[in-house]
Amino acid sequence: MSNNNDLVANVGDKMKILIDGDACPVKNEIFEIAFKYDVEVIYFCSLNHYSESNIFPRKVLVDNESQAVDMEIMRNLDKGDIVITQDYGLASLSLDKNAYVLSFNGKNFTKDNINIYLYQRYLSAQQRQKRIKTLKQKKRNRKENLKFKEALEKLIGHLKNNPQVKKNC
Repeated sequence: MSNNNDLVANVGDKMKILIDGDACPVKNEIFEIAFKYDVEVIYFCSLNHYSESNIFPRKVLVDNESQAVDMEIMRNLDKGDIVITQDYGLASLSLDKNAYVLSFNGKNFTKDNINIYLYQRYLSAQQRQKRIKTLKQKKRNRKENLKFKEALEKLIGHLKNNPQVKKNC
């Protein structure tokens, strides 16, 4: 559907947060921290997950095609940006473009740990294929949201106080 070239312009050296918005449970926390530190946020979602009540002024809406959100995020990602996602594949691609990546739980994905997560994803897929029951995720709680918020604030604070880190990542 949309490429929204006018909406998502390259902002040069200014850091931005790109959100994999399909099923993102920490929108309010991202908005609060981004506002506090004056960081641009771009919210990406598919037609199936779009909501008029979305709090972000910059939204990129894509077709419901598989991986459409991921591909649009990658197209708009610059070195030193922050990606918020639970998708290990997108996290890995983002790391290859020298971005910082946080999960919805505040887990920091790095080039040192991403292969472990990709392998876990592979093992889980194998279990599902064999119809082996896997553990169900517990309902999300405030503590997890707070952990995410603290991790995002710590990362942005570090990058804002050490601008050379963004340039050298």
